[in-house]
Amino acid sequence: MPKTPKTLNQSKSRKSENFTEVEKRVRSLANHQFEIVESKSGEIVYLSAPWEDKSIALIASRGGQINDKLFEALESVRLPPEFSAIYHINKKTMEIAWTTYKLDKTSEEIRGRKFDFKLNRKVYKCAFKKSSDELLELARNAAYMQVSDTRFRNLQSFSIFTNDDAHKDDNIAPRLGEPLSFFIENLADNLEEWFKVAKHLNFFLRYYDHESPHIVIHDVEENSRYPTKRYIEDKFPKKITSRELNPTLLSFWVASYDHDITTRFLLYYRILEYVSGSYLQAQQRQDLLKILSSPTAQDALDQTLDRVAEVVRQDKMSEYDRFERMFIDLIDKHKIWSEACQNSEFFMTPTEFDGGLKIEPILTDTKNHGSFDNNRMKALAASLRKIRNALAHGGEQQAGNLILPTSRNFDLLIPWNHLSLVAAGEALLYEHLA
Repeated sequence: MPKTPKTLNQSKSRKSENFTEVEKRVRSLANHQFEIVESKSGEIVYLSAPWEDKSIALIASRGGQINDKLFEALESVRLPPEFSAIYHINKKTMEIAWTTYKLDKTSEEIRGRKFDFKLNRKVYKCAFKKSSDELLELARNAAYMQVSDTRFRNLQSFSIFTNDDAHKDDNIAPRLGEPLSFFIENLADNLEEWFKVAKHLNFFLRYYDHESPHIVIHDVEENSRYPTKRYIEDKFPKKITSRELNPTLLSFWVASYDHDITTRFLLYYRILEYVSGSYLQAQQRQDLLKILSSPTAQDALDQTLDRVAEVVRQDKMSEYDRFERMFIDLIDKHKIWSEACQNSEFFMTPTEFDGGLKIEPILTDTKNHGSFDNNRMKALAASLRKIRNALAHGGEQQAGNLILPTSRNFDLLIPWNHLSLVAAGEALLYEHLA
């Protein structure tokens, strides 16, 4: 069912006739959920957040005139939040918006490119070709409402193209070409299949042509039902003083910005794994500091190196012991507890992934942060390690310990990703103390 409508003009005591008519039309759209928003003047009625993307709205009515063509286009398509695309329901075809600008020599080779892609005995017909009337209709009526993390679903050039005035503008018209999209035919209306095909195509598109465009898969975490704590210390600081952070760890951190949730989790885990790999027990650190602080350390270099080597040899911790100990000694328990409390019900019950992996609860008390003790941190370390193994090793894992690439599992990963983000941030920041 469509979401309950509301208007921007909250002072209005009743809906306009225009609004009511749009409301009726939206109820007839089985494939969509929109929030209906009316401008203060009542001149325009918007369908807010198509693709569940608040940076965009669609103009459903202007000046009392219902946009029939827009509703006709919406009746035949689905707007997947995970892609800058429309899915043609009856044609079983995904259309990914590409561009309406003139192509340079490199990109010109891609126009008209078509090929068959066979995966798991199913053949998908793929082609870069002229965009559909439905996509152009959506772009014609798109309004851009706020800063976008999705580049407005790549629609802006299409909106310009569908504006008749743009073709008369001497500055804009020379830059416009033909509206082009990438089509994948014979694609079932199934999110798991969309993900699988898109990821495989992204590999082969760039494998065979290093200049090829690729399919952007958007992060749906922003619209998740699982909240996260925005500020790790309740507010943004007025002054930040930093030492030079480890460049390798920084590269992992920055790389996580533009990836899907599974890749982000694995990158955060790489940070944790990297830091734990060089972790020393408190007594070892003290012994090493004493050796290196000796006034004669540099004069008797061979003797100093022998003493350092002896301390390192005394380290009896396994790889997992280091990982666990790092969580206890280096990562702020209160920050982890505070983040876990954002989704307390989730972390107080088992997480059961499609594929069989089951993670036990790690949270016992939302009132007292002292309850999140060393044992809770050990449980967190073990949980993240199990999830990482299930994601990274896949088929190598024993049956019953898998995380299958399903939309449900992507959703269940979100709260765990929130915790891995906090833990990785702490490890990166205090890596020099490991």
